[in-house]
Amino acid sequence: MRAVASLIFAAAMMAGCETIDKRDDVMMQSGDDYDMVKTDARTIAENERTHIRFEETACFGTCPVYEMFVTPDDRYYVYPEAHVHREKPYAGELERGSFEKLRMLIKSPQYTSLKTDYTCRPVSDMPGAQFELTEDGFNKTVDAYWGCNDPDMPRVKTLFKEAMRLLDLNRTVYKKVRGGDGVDYPNY
Repeated sequence: MRAVASLIFAAAMMAGCETIDKRDDVMMQSGDDYDMVKTDARTIAENERTHIRFEETACFGTCPVYEMFVTPDDRYYVYPEAHVHREKPYAGELERGSFEKLRMLIKSPQYTSLKTDYTCRPVSDMPGAQFELTEDGFNKTVDAYWGCNDPDMPRVKTLFKEAMRLLDLNRTVYKKVRGGDGVDYPNY
């Protein structure tokens, strides 16, 4: 009887460790983040009617390349490609209220007045980034190439740097290098 009770207790403990909750049955906990264990895990973020998407693109060097979704419950989902601290898709949680701060940033007059495209593509080794909010009745995307010489670029860079700070990229995405806790936010 004691052995049976021990087995039931062990099974209950293991089942509790496997998933975050019903919504996250595609992830397994791994430290502070969650490893995605199914290839269709992206649908969690994409099926959210309201979500924020942030992406950084490649350069000729070691720029981080990934796509990140943030949902209204402050969860993030990262799909890494290169030069980030994890190789496989993973998820975690941002500080409470981060989604709403990002949402208000995108809906601010400084951001909504920006053009959609700042990708004039001169030849350089600079990366690009895309920042997007999708919600009922509103969608705003800004696609920026950091080698572009548009007069609005200082304003674009300021807004993107604020978004990067709110996304806590040193903790959530960037590869730890040179013995530090992360890398500085790109100085484009």
